[in-house]
Amino acid sequence: MQFNRVLRNTFSLFSGKAASHALTAVFNIYLTRALGKEFYGDFTGALSWIVMFSIVAEYGLGTLMTRMIAREPERSDELFWNSVILKTFCSILAVALAIGALVLRDLCGFGAGGEDLTLIALFCLFLFANAWYMSMAAVLRGHQDNHLEALLFLIGKIVYVVLGFGTLVFLKCGLDLKTRLMAVYFALGAFVPLVLGVIELRRRYHLGLPKPSLKVCLEMLSQGWQFFTIMFTSTLHLKFDHVLLWWFGYKAQLGVYGAAYNLVLIPLFLTNSFTESMYPALAADREEGEEKFWQRVMISLRWIGCLGFPFLFWATLEAPRILEFVYGKEFVEGALALQILIWGQGLDLFCPFFGHVLYVKEKERRVFFINMASLIGNIISNVVLLYFLCLRRGNDATLAPIASALSMVVSLSIMFIGYVISFGAFHQAKASLLALARPAALALITLPLVYVISSHVPVYLTWLIYGVVFISLALALKVIRLQDYKRF
Repeated sequence: MQFNRVLRNTFSLFSGKAASHALTAVFNIYLTRALGKEFYGDFTGALSWIVMFSIVAEYGLGTLMTRMIAREPERSDELFWNSVILKTFCSILAVALAIGALVLRDLCGFGAGGEDLTLIALFCLFLFANAWYMSMAAVLRGHQDNHLEALLFLIGKIVYVVLGFGTLVFLKCGLDLKTRLMAVYFALGAFVPLVLGVIELRRRYHLGLPKPSLKVCLEMLSQGWQFFTIMFTSTLHLKFDHVLLWWFGYKAQLGVYGAAYNLVLIPLFLTNSFTESMYPALAADREEGEEKFWQRVMISLRWIGCLGFPFLFWATLEAPRILEFVYGKEFVEGALALQILIWGQGLDLFCPFFGHVLYVKEKERRVFFINMASLIGNIISNVVLLYFLCLRRGNDATLAPIASALSMVVSLSIMFIGYVISFGAFHQAKASLLALARPAALALITLPLVYVISSHVPVYLTWLIYGVVFISLALALKVIRLQDYKRF
């Protein structure tokens, strides 16, 4: 029996990206301790700044191309090469905006002047590489060969970690130079898999040489702007807190907050891998009928709930022990921020899937307005909370991570509510939403297990025990079924 593509792609994406994230997470622990709070915060802030502008360079074409190639695989050649041409011009514009905005910031009296400018200029290399890389990845995802994209992603992280570790351990220079070199390695981590990926595309899909077409570029520009606005608003609302702390010079606090934030991203890798795998499948099969489509959506949400809810309950209870185990006692001060982030980002376990269903139903405009409302809530709450908790108290930075974490909860709550309302507008979607109740209830019922074993079991084993018990009960009570893959 041929293994189902969605489950294969989910497993491939998760295993590849989980390995990549695990490798990066381990390295980030060493990186944080090697650079110290201040330089690690500077590195995190500069990266967040350039990631915002990288959306301009990418122009949302990755999502658009995945959908188009899933429906018309024979267009892979023209879509790939013309997207690369288009993204090159977009990347030049993005670099001008990123550096220009930073110069304006420094002229207004904020920031560290040329020190930050040099770091941002180096990160611009990543901006170009990432834009081109996303076109290559879109072709692989459109053909549902996600396992190849996961492998290339892992190769990029290995390049970054190996070069970074060698520099931190063996190179005798100041921390400022090491921080800048890490920015260069971050770009190389995208360039190397890009080159390997293009070679594989030419071999696997017989891509020819570039054939510029103004018609194709205009087609992508006209259809991609909605995805661009959606991606830009969603990225800005996720990175605005990092940038704001960096903007006001709270670099040490950003280091603590960034460390907690990285931990919260771990469960998102599994659920997002599943969501990315479902998107081309739903896009390709939407013509098979509404009943079958919504049945797949309901089963998918039930699986996402089983992947996400256990982590939310367990990690909230174990937050102090997790931080101490991973980063050391000095980072335990970020426990409250981590607990707040867990429930804020917990909402983001489901938002991407809701958004992808709306993409398939060609309701991009709704997604845009939801993300815009969330972004506005994020900006207002960040500015207000940072002002009252930090700036008004004599520029006291101690509560800055708490302010940023609370702002994240506000913005993601707005996004989640908006998606639920839009999702519920479809008559068939109501049963799908109710599918989340069973895994949530099961996670809550099994939560006392964590409380009982936490005082007797090391934290690195707690998640394993809780996960095995939860999945066993979920299968026994038929909250999820192994044969669900037949309905994907």
